[in-house]
Amino acid sequence: MFKSRRGNVLHGWFFNNPASRQVIVLCHGRSYNKTHEMPYVRDFLKHYNVLIFDFTGHGENPYVPTSIGYHESYDVLGAVDWLDSRGFREIVLMGHSMGGAAAIKAVAEYGNGPVRFKAVITEGAFARLDDLLLRQVRRFCVPATVWRPAFRIAERIAGYKISENAPEHFMRNIRCPALIMQADRDSLASGDSAQRLGMTAAGSSEVVTFDGQHDVPSAEVSANALRFLLGR
Repeated sequence: MFKSRRGNVLHGWFFNNPASRQVIVLCHGRSYNKTHEMPYVRDFLKHYNVLIFDFTGHGENPYVPTSIGYHESYDVLGAVDWLDSRGFREIVLMGHSMGGAAAIKAVAEYGNGPVRFKAVITEGAFARLDDLLLRQVRRFCVPATVWRPAFRIAERIAGYKISENAPEHFMRNIRCPALIMQADRDSLASGDSAQRLGMTAAGSSEVVTFDGQHDVPSAEVSANALRFLLGR
């Protein structure tokens, strides 16, 4: 267990690789929990230590409303702080969907500190939350008289404006290498989300499209991530 920078305690599992001093932190998507990342643990554990954890309001943690990545970035930074306190200073963040948005914002806001982010890797991350939500309400023909007040209520509950949850803006402050992956049958993140995230990265970036669906564990995801990481 460790503390989020929000102050609450989070549950997680740390998998030790005695041959490595680098850690990959796997960040799950909305409505999932750390067990959703287990298919990736074995692949990454061959080369790294691995940390998986439950975001606030998910898994073993008490329920609270989600901010879909915006405040969850403080959970990711809590994981980074916990690893730093144990002497791990080279960290990779890998997030799926909401977890990818949280990972991007966490790296962008970390600031000066002893930890070096070796890379940030995302799969199915959205470029802007408002774009994603608007596309969904239009898909299901939800009238503006319904979705507009619903958005305002959601903003009051989450404590921020939906338009502020824009990972493509946070990418402008990320200088570590970035791998942006998106499934060719992604039903949530728009088709150009990965391209937009890659184009706005301040550092080097690679965009990969693979055969799969949104936030469904895939061997292609881990293979692309390891190729990207071990080739550096």
